Amino acid sequence: MFLDCTFRITLHFVCSQYLPNNIHILAGKDSQFWFLSDYAQLTRKGRMTCYQKKKNRVIKEKLKVYRGIVYQSFQNVVAKVLALAEQSERDRVKLYTDEHTQYKRVMKGLPAEMAGMIEHHRISSKRVRDLRNPLFSVNYLDREIRKDDSDHVRQTVQFARSTVNMLERLEIYRYYHNFMKPYRVGGKDEKRGLTHGVVAGIKGKRIASELRTLYSKRRFFLRNQPMNRSGRELWVRCIPTPLRWMIDYLPSYAWA
Repeated sequence: MFLDCTFRITLHFVCSQYLPNNIHILAGKDSQFWFLSDYAQLTRKGRMTCYQKKKNRVIKEKLKVYRGIVYQSFQNVVAKVLALAEQSERDRVKLYTDEHTQYKRVMKGLPAEMAGMIEHHRISSKRVRDLRNPLFSVNYLDREIRKDDSDHVRQTVQFARSTVNMLERLEIYRYYHNFMKPYRVGGKDEKRGLTHGVVAGIKGKRIASELRTLYSKRRFFLRNQPMNRSGRELWVRCIPTPLRWMIDYLPSYAWA
């Protein structure tokens, strides 16, 4: 399996633009296979009117956000890249990101033998977002998410009102993108008609088998281990909606 990866932060919000969040996306550089999405809650920054600044201060007093949340989220991403590197036949996997300072800090903090498994390349976010851009895969995914999922469309009255529900819808879209959506629709490319999963190296028969049981076979929490941290948190619905004190409903069978 060819496992060079690209990573990007996409900015969204739940309930209000005073409550922004980052969704961190990890994808295959050439396959555009969507490996992971990780959530990080933020507070609003940037230019605001006097009224908006006052309102933002009140919200910040009520909403306690961990300052190192982006650092921690990228650690989760790096852990996934290391897991992929162990499955790869190559000694090193390339990871392409933008020039955010937190990424460099995480990479410097890795033990020597782990750091040797990842070749980190930093790409300017000002670079033209075309096919020649190493970050094309995650730029493409960001565009598709905003086009197809109303929770993330810019400048609209449609927006998510529950963090868990938003992330669950995003996971369903990730499944569709990886295993149902064609890698190429037009042209004479030999990969035309194949899914992103097949291009990433997953056998077509295995994908077809999973798709046949998608609506008839229940997946259980304890049987779907090991699961990455963001996946576990979403499964048990423990990611809170900001400024909402009620716990999201979790059916008892979810722990089975």
